Amino acid sequence: MSGDPVRSPLLRPYLETDYEAAGAIARVGRRTAKIDRLLLAMGVREGAFVTAWNPLSKRKPIRWNERMQARLLEHIRRLPSSAGRGTGRGWSEQHLLVGGDIRRIVVLAGGFRQRAIVVVRRLQPARLFMLGQRAANWATARPGLASSTAVADLVYCPATRKGGRSMTARRDTDTRGSMKRNRSTRPRRSGQAFSAQQERTPAALDALLSRLDHEIAAEHDAMDRLLDRISRAEPA
Repeated sequence: MSGDPVRSPLLRPYLETDYEAAGAIARVGRRTAKIDRLLLAMGVREGAFVTAWNPLSKRKPIRWNERMQARLLEHIRRLPSSAGRGTGRGWSEQHLLVGGDIRRIVVLAGGFRQRAIVVVRRLQPARLFMLGQRAANWATARPGLASSTAVADLVYCPATRKGGRSMTARRDTDTRGSMKRNRSTRPRRSGQAFSAQQERTPAALDALLSRLDHEIAAEHDAMDRLLDRISRAEPA
């Protein structure tokens, strides 16, 4: 993306929106103590505001949106979450602040045809993850979901200091969730995706999330074993 991202008609609505949950308000590029406390109360270090309303930024009837939001609630029933709302200029949508691994939330957002999520981490400013087509494809890809497949097509966080530069980059996340530069703009092949109809079924999304949960749990177990070996090692 060239030029000033703030002036982009695609980004501007997200940057001008207040994302609220349990009385705590997040805005892209800002860090707030209330969000930090809310994440702490939820028992997580990070989370994201996500909605099932108005997929692909196309306005839908209220009842349709409420039905999709109820389905989203069903999918995150085992995750820490807080009901919330996104409020912009002349519009408002129901949101959920969902805590936990961001990759899992990206899968959810992709399954509900969302263009972006707003990621919040304790002690850090909120960031806008533009998902785009690559993340939508990733959300319906083969079981190897915890590989270094692209999570966000664009990560954006305005400058937090006067005179600072905005952080706007095409990026990937590795299996540890850390960020690295994407050297190629060509989408990675992720195996054969589900059909469009399967993509929209709750059963397909549940199966996808279950596989991702298994991989994340395996990563955590491996890290626990490594830390245990380190703690038991004799000094050199």
